[in-house]
Amino acid sequence: VEILLSMLKELFKFCVVYLLIFMVFLSSGMILFYDLHDFETNWKGAIYLFNAMLGNFDFSIFAVDGALTQKDYGWTYLILFLVFTNIVLINFLIAILSSKYTEMESKGKVLNRKTVLNIKQVICEDEYYSSLVISFVPMNVFILPFVPFIALFRIKKLNCLLLFISYMPMVIIGTGIFIAGSLIALPFAYLIMISKS
Repeated sequence: VEILLSMLKELFKFCVVYLLIFMVFLSSGMILFYDLHDFETNWKGAIYLFNAMLGNFDFSIFAVDGALTQKDYGWTYLILFLVFTNIVLINFLIAILSSKYTEMESKGKVLNRKTVLNIKQVICEDEYYSSLVISFVPMNVFILPFVPFIALFRIKKLNCLLLFISYMPMVIIGTGIFIAGSLIALPFAYLIMISKS
C-alpha cells in the first residue's frame, strides 16, 4: 500500500507537468492556427491534441487554401507535440515509476529484515522445550524417544542433557576440522616464515 501511495504522489506530480506542457502546446496551436476549424476554441484544440496523442491525427487540416507556410508549421508543430508527449514524457513516467518502485522495494526489504531481527531478539531459549525445537535434523532422531518425558514432566536437566547430546558431535567435528586444518597449514606457514627471513 505504501508503494502505491508513493507512486500516486509521483504520478500526480507527473500529471501536473504533463498538463502544463499540454497547455503550452494548446496555446501555441491556438496562436499559430487560429483560423483552422480544429483550433477555433480551446476545447476543440484540446480534443484535437488529445486525439493526436492517441494516434488519431490528420496532417491534411493544416493544408488550408494551399498555404504552404501553415502546412510546414503544422507538420512541425504536430510532430514536435507527438514526439515530446508520447515519447519523451511517457518515458519519463516509466522512469519515475520504476525508480520509485525500486526505492520502495529496497525499503520494504530493509523493513522486512529489521522485523526479522526484532523477532529474533525477542525469541529466547525455552528452558523446558528448547531441545525439541533447536536440535538439527540428523540429531533430532535421538531426541524422539524423550519427547513424552519432556512434554509431560518438564525437566530442565533433561532438556540441557539433550541439547548437550545434540550439539556435542558438531563441536567435536568442528574442533577436529580446525585442528586438522591447522596441522596441514603449519608446515606451509613455517616455510613461508623461513623464506621471508
